[in-house]
Amino acid sequence: MGRLCFIVANTGMGKSYSMRNLPPEKCIIINTDKKELPWRQYGKQWNKELKNYLETSDIEDIRAIIKYGAENDKKIIVIDTWNMNVNDLVFSEEFRKRGTDYMTKWGEMAASQYQLFNYIRDNTPDDMYVYLMAHPEETLNEDTGLIEMRIAVHGGMLKKVRPESKSTIVLYADVQKKPEGVQYKFRTQTTGRDTCKTPVGMFEDSLVDNDLLEVDATIRDYYGLNSIKDGKARTKNAGS
Repeated sequence: MGRLCFIVANTGMGKSYSMRNLPPEKCIIINTDKKELPWRQYGKQWNKELKNYLETSDIEDIRAIIKYGAENDKKIIVIDTWNMNVNDLVFSEEFRKRGTDYMTKWGEMAASQYQLFNYIRDNTPDDMYVYLMAHPEETLNEDTGLIEMRIAVHGGMLKKVRPESKSTIVLYADVQKKPEGVQYKFRTQTTGRDTCKTPVGMFEDSLVDNDLLEVDATIRDYYGLNSIKDGKARTKNAGS
């Protein structure tokens, strides 16, 4: 059973840059945003020829890449961002021209994403982690009357699914301004008004560096799995 984790942040808060230290031979990046990655000469280590990088938002392509990774001993797959996978479908010409049967097409869209979550869980090995980068949205809690943050979704059916319910690890980005400069972090605990969560005792600190390799090492240690860290030099913390 594979493991699904979410990293939630608005654009420019360090989601993509957190991937900078991942070992290319053990990981795959699915770039649904189809934009350049925010570190120098990334294309030398991450490209289609090496079979560790692909720009696509097609749900069938994504499932095929996950299947390839599972069969070829890849330890991490990153989908950056999950929202673009949904956006490209909803705003596609094919989707908009499917007539007036809104319940059918929106239901199919929601089902495709729900099935993706289940596919990751049911068809990947125990030591594979799939990280879904996601954007947040503000929503009104009708019970408390307070504005809360959650993963942004399209359509009422997918909203009811609540993507966060499919994972025990949901990190939120945090940006702090210090005298020495801006620091980009991941938050591991909820503020009480968002869906951030991690298992008890997994992270010692409520804020950790936005280094996905280090985050992954902490998660693997918690579950008794071997780290994939390869001794690569760390890159200075920055945003994307």
